Amino acid sequence: MASEKPSAARAGFLRNRYAEKGLDALTKKEQLELLFGYLMPKDKASASADDVLEKFGTVSAFLHASPAELKSVGCFNDQATLLVSLLPYIHCLAVSSNAVGTVISNRVDACGLFHQMLAGLPDERLMCCCLSKSYKVKYCGTVSFGETDAVRFKSEALIELAEKYRSKAVIIAHNHTLSTSVPSVEDIESTKTLCRKLARSGILLLDHIVVGLDGARSLIDYESGDYSELILGGSAWEDRVRRKEKRSQQAKTKPDGSSDRE
Repeated sequence: MASEKPSAARAGFLRNRYAEKGLDALTKKEQLELLFGYLMPKDKASASADDVLEKFGTVSAFLHASPAELKSVGCFNDQATLLVSLLPYIHCLAVSSNAVGTVISNRVDACGLFHQMLAGLPDERLMCCCLSKSYKVKYCGTVSFGETDAVRFKSEALIELAEKYRSKAVIIAHNHTLSTSVPSVEDIESTKTLCRKLARSGILLLDHIVVGLDGARSLIDYESGDYSELILGGSAWEDRVRRKEKRSQQAKTKPDGSSDRE
């Protein structure tokens, strides 16, 4: 029997290591080699990984590169370029799907979730989480798309989603593709208008997260200027979650059959 080619053996090693220990067990170059083994001849995967890291510096920068930037490396055909350009969107869909059933307890949780979904996407979009009374995510997904730094907040679509999932509380988020997470004047004014429209339908806007090149920011935390008209449900939302968690912890620590009253 002919011996296995070195490139095939290398690909098998990377697949087994990933299957046994996960992606973090691989170096950045090995992660790219594993991916490239499915996009091009295996004997070109290692050299192509070196070329990509030399040009883009990080795996994240590579995954969020434009099709034109990918083609400039020279190791990608049209099919491979298309697949790589789809990966950030596939990641966004996976994170939003996995969020269903989880509890968003505070603005930190919200910022972390939406940052995972929106960071690095090349187009601007508005996303929404519809929550249950216990703040479990019943739906998480994209509501609308917009041009760079000009996403439109569609109250009708948000109200329709909230009613569909029987949700009385929502969290929204959008991304700035070319700037920081500092909300624009348009972001603030649009959120004020959205708050009022949702409230008329009995829906509470808990928070609005903005994701930018510097990370994610909650509008509850944004203190520059007078936003007294921007009535979000964030403080009451977080206080209620903390009280519920405290009661739950107290119930666990009490002996069986004991009364809640002292």
